[in-house]
Amino acid sequence: MEARQDFKESLECFNANEVRYLIIGAFALAWHGHPRYTGDMDIYIDPAPANASRVLAALADFGFGSLGLSLADFETPDRVVQLGVAPRISPTSRRSGSDS
Repeated sequence: MEARQDFKESLECFNANEVRYLIIGAFALAWHGHPRYTGDMDIYIDPAPANASRVLAALADFGFGSLGLSLADFETPDRVVQLGVAPRISPTSRRSGSDS
């Protein structure tokens, strides 16, 4: 599965801002040899307050600074934010299948 340029650029912004994240969903499956079509790139975001600040900075660098997103959007457990239109970027603090 070839990553879209905007997906790559968003991850570059996350890395530059030292965001703690994991790629989950279909992109993670593809990395491990089980590709399937997807309409978005799911990213688990560590909901710690300091990390939420880094997420906002990264999204501003990526061009989403004017959306009015807040720290609560990334600190609140089980929250999903969808950015753009499909194929879109979907940062989430939800950990499906996890006890913690």
